[in-house]
Amino acid sequence: MPPLNFSCAQEILTKNANTKKSLSFFITLSFNFFTKVHFFCFMINVLKIFILFFLTFSILMYCDDYGHHKQTITDTLYIMHAGSFSVPMQIIKDSFERQYPFIKVYAEACGSKQCIRNIIDLNRKCDVFISADKKLIDSLLIPKYADTSFVLMSNEMVIAFNEHSRYASLITEKNWYSILSRNDVRLAVSDPAADPCGARLLSVVALSKDYYKNPLFYEQLLGSHKKIIIRPKEIDILSLLDLNEVDYTIIYKSVATNHHLKYLSLPDSINLSNFELANWYRKHS
Repeated sequence: MPPLNFSCAQEILTKNANTKKSLSFFITLSFNFFTKVHFFCFMINVLKIFILFFLTFSILMYCDDYGHHKQTITDTLYIMHAGSFSVPMQIIKDSFERQYPFIKVYAEACGSKQCIRNIIDLNRKCDVFISADKKLIDSLLIPKYADTSFVLMSNEMVIAFNEHSRYASLITEKNWYSILSRNDVRLAVSDPAADPCGARLLSVVALSKDYYKNPLFYEQLLGSHKKIIIRPKEIDILSLLDLNEVDYTIIYKSVATNHHLKYLSLPDSINLSNFELANWYRKHS
């Protein structure tokens, strides 16, 4: 249903009110110059004109309103996107469909690599693909499956948790790796083979090993498979946090903020957010 134009309705009502005042004034003056018979005939004619105007106006308004309501969908737009983009994608989709009611948008969330498999291996229709990793588009989709790509936004890796996470009140930028290395702390990660977020987690660990000058960093943080839970994509981890089945995850900041999680920011040297440190990221991850 198209949005109601309250300002237009108010203007019409105002004009009608002013018309009624003018008409009353005119009738009052006419009463002094016409006989009762002439006045009666005059009123009949005015009434006919008013009824004709009212019917014409009503028909026009109905036709206009009917046209808006009966707009049919004439086109579709198929979008695949990384799971981390689910919340803003829903907002964009709703806004787009309100502005263009004749276009239906279908949006599907997967891990970025799974989206590419859907496009290449399953031949799924896709007009727009929003990936968490631009390099995947450039290396796997262009030029056969895509024409071009561009950076839509940037992000950064953070440590996400909630108020029930073990040692939530103690974790800081200086001790986070020792907290996450404790035997009683459960860590959830997304699958590096299927999801860029999981691959970036491994980059964060590799960068941290050099940044903190700790050659055993990987073994201490991820060496114990008993406390590591792996899910296909980062969105799947959120339910584990909600159910308190895990304590922490290393995830995109946008996902943490969209789902109202507590998070700890990491230094630029390891959070993969600073374009000026791109060479450092490539060299140490």
